[in-house]
Amino acid sequence: MTRLALGVGFGLWLLVSGCGGGSPAAQTDAAPQADGPPQADASPQQDAGCPAPFTDCSGACVDVQADPANCGTCGHACPAGEVCSAGVCQGCTGTTVLCGSTCADLAADPANCGGCGHACGVDEVCASGACVCANPMQTACSGACTDLQHDPQNCGACGNACASGLCDRGACATSCTTANEIACSGTCIDPRTDPANCGGCGQACGPNDICVGSVCVLNPCPAGTYCGPGPVCADLMTDPLNCGACDNACPTGRDCVSGQCVCPAGAIDCRGACRNPAADPGACGGCATVCSTGASCAAGVCQCPTGQVLCGGSCVDLMGDAQHCGSCSFACSPGSACVGGQCQAGCQAPKPDLCGSVCTDRQTDPQNCGACGTLCAAGASCQAGQCRCPTGTIPCTGVCVDNQTDNGNCGTCGTTCSGGKSCAAGQCRCATGLTDCSGLCVDLTTDALHCGQCTTQCGAQQECVSPGACACLPGLITCGQQCVDSSSDPAHCGGCGTACAAGGQCISGQCYCPIGAPDLCAAQNVCTNLLTDPANCGTCGHTCNLGAICGPNPPGVCQCPAGQVTCPSGCSDLSSDPNNCGMCSRRCPTGASCVSGQCACPVSAPNVCNNTCVDFQTDQNNCGACGFACGQNATCQAGLCVCTSGGLVACPPAGPTRYCAAVATDPANCGSCGRQCGPGSTCVSGQCACTNPSLTYCPGAGCVDLQTNDNHCGTCANQCTAPGFSSCTAGQCLCDTGTAAWDIPAAWGLFECNGDGQCHDLTADPQNCGSCGHQCNRDQYCVANACVCRPGLTLCNGVCTDLLADPNNCNGCASTPCGGGTPRCNGGTCAAACTFPRTNCNGQCVDLANDPRHCGGCGTQCARDEVCIPFYGCRAYYSAGPCLTCPCDQNETVWRCDAIDSFRNPDNCCSYGSELICVDRNLGDPCPTI
Repeated sequence: MTRLALGVGFGLWLLVSGCGGGSPAAQTDAAPQADGPPQADASPQQDAGCPAPFTDCSGACVDVQADPANCGTCGHACPAGEVCSAGVCQGCTGTTVLCGSTCADLAADPANCGGCGHACGVDEVCASGACVCANPMQTACSGACTDLQHDPQNCGACGNACASGLCDRGACATSCTTANEIACSGTCIDPRTDPANCGGCGQACGPNDICVGSVCVLNPCPAGTYCGPGPVCADLMTDPLNCGACDNACPTGRDCVSGQCVCPAGAIDCRGACRNPAADPGACGGCATVCSTGASCAAGVCQCPTGQVLCGGSCVDLMGDAQHCGSCSFACSPGSACVGGQCQAGCQAPKPDLCGSVCTDRQTDPQNCGACGTLCAAGASCQAGQCRCPTGTIPCTGVCVDNQTDNGNCGTCGTTCSGGKSCAAGQCRCATGLTDCSGLCVDLTTDALHCGQCTTQCGAQQECVSPGACACLPGLITCGQQCVDSSSDPAHCGGCGTACAAGGQCISGQCYCPIGAPDLCAAQNVCTNLLTDPANCGTCGHTCNLGAICGPNPPGVCQCPAGQVTCPSGCSDLSSDPNNCGMCSRRCPTGASCVSGQCACPVSAPNVCNNTCVDFQTDQNNCGACGFACGQNATCQAGLCVCTSGGLVACPPAGPTRYCAAVATDPANCGSCGRQCGPGSTCVSGQCACTNPSLTYCPGAGCVDLQTNDNHCGTCANQCTAPGFSSCTAGQCLCDTGTAAWDIPAAWGLFECNGDGQCHDLTADPQNCGSCGHQCNRDQYCVANACVCRPGLTLCNGVCTDLLADPNNCNGCASTPCGGGTPRCNGGTCAAACTFPRTNCNGQCVDLANDPRHCGGCGTQCARDEVCIPFYGCRAYYSAGPCLTCPCDQNETVWRCDAIDSFRNPDNCCSYGSELICVDRNLGDPCPTI
């Protein structure tokens, strides 16, 4: 165990924090310990107990550079009305006044704002002798600065408290409506960008961090210049897009000065619009002065054109205005004109043109230039009936301006120079030494947001130094991409990369463990207290068991709380711990509790199945006994599976009920359990019926057409049995009566193989597929001269597979194999087990009534030319083509199924999937199904 004491370092901290409140010498009598921080060097004017820059004056630590009672040296007091500055007594100068012992500027000092002792609040600054909120986006309400856009107690206006407790953008709300925002502390915030709630309410980032994508990251901008949500740095004092606050963009034509949007130099704000008081007739000399009709503004003074005087608010020509002829008050009679200040009947040269009641010359009159009422711009003259501005000027909004130098009309009318620019040679340009960075004039040699070039921003704790390079602030050093204070940074203590132990402190460039955790565990690199730390109890690395504490009696020793014992899982109360009930490691069933050291299931689930408390009376999966699960349409009641509604019948009818069927409509249990309707049929009132009205339902065969079906010709089970290949036409069996089977010409596609006396269709015979003697394997039959998988099987990787039963290809080749809790493929769906009518055979759920690989029992495999007939086993078969229906019609070119057995029965034709086959079966035997 290594214990590092603070020694003199901690004593020094006590001395500085309590300077003036006691004898420092008494606090530092003990000799410095070898592992404490270094003590400050003593100077001749300083006692060993006072740190720089303090001096011991009669037992008190004072700063002789600023203390008016000890100015320059102990005991030298400044005269009344003077302060101590740099150790010299002097009076207040400039705009400052004496407040106590300090010279204060009452116009800007927040401690003496407007008067000595009048201090502004913590959120306020002093501006022009008045306390205002430091954040221009806040308003003072009852002496405290608040944001009216988000404060639920002052929402939109001071004192407007929201009953809902939520203020969203200056309006009370019941919930946040903006996408991605959530309610935190009465206001809507975006947890992706809010550093006070980064990723969730109350999750505040550090003072040097920002929130990006709900994660706190180091702020890449100098202090107070970050505007999210991305890494955007902005100078809120000068940036017109973020003026005074982020996203507070100044209107077009305004600059950002000291965090306020103001009109550019030479312009003033008149009711929200920037106007030039030197030349604007609507604000001539000031916002309130509007020049009279016809007057212009020059040098801030309204002036009538040469030769005109002001009469009743308008500029008029007394020599030619009939309403003011000779004087403002004399008007000529109607129809007469004023010429040379005299009323006369018509106009004479040099003013031959009558405009209204005024004689004028439309070739030279700027009020009627070229035509009556055509007014030239202020400063323009009328020449040959055309308005012309003086050379070098153009008309803009009724005034002739020099667009080469006019900041409001630079180059073209309406183009206003902003961002600190002025108009020169018709272009808005920055002053010498400044650079245009996205419309803002900046000094690349000193601007931390544009250091050296417009796109270079200095990082946190950096400044821009001439000639335009980012450098760490004074007192900091560069470590990687960061500026750090190696005298106090525990991650870089005394130098880059020298990290103090977790919980340690960096004092004067050296690492120390604090008083609360004085022990250094080097292996864990952590400062801790070996007397109380359960992770390092007594010695480093000694961890107490779960639930145990370290100490306090005796200290540094692991011990379980009273009433608990030590188990492998930690401290435990054997009387109530369900994981250690009565003894260590005895775990109670799920849902049970431990009472007095005994496991007890609750009254609501008193039985135990698979180490879980269940209720045999109501548990759907353990009804009456463990593992007995109620099936579809059944529920567990009083320990028995009961059908949930009327009209349902328990299936099977004998033994435990697990499935309830609606026998009136269930095609799998139509009229009784297990009675299945065939393809194309449905169950109506407990009877199988065909959905196609032209078909008839025949048991075992499903829906058939009695007019064409060879096995059900005219009536169900009436098979066509005439010699040759028979067929069913119009409900009657028709046979080829004149041709023996082995005499049928080969041109018809039939061949006699090896003199066996039978006709073989090499395109469809599984024993003679494509050629005599070429046999298909047991899982294949013959189609178009080639062996293919039997109906119901699919070729997967060269093997005929039942996609309804194969767990490795369940419902599709190369599909995800069944496994886990559903290892079986039951009807094309992964399931926990096979269900009726399917049976588990070697891991596959098969139908023993139809599967030729398991016909009537697992492993009972039919021959390659046999199919499985329900309840009758394996029977031989071959293709019935070219018959189109079963039984074959006698009018078809070749009859089939009339020679497959000794009875030559045409009803041996069966539909098998999408194919027709001939099956060796007895009359009444069903056809195979898939």
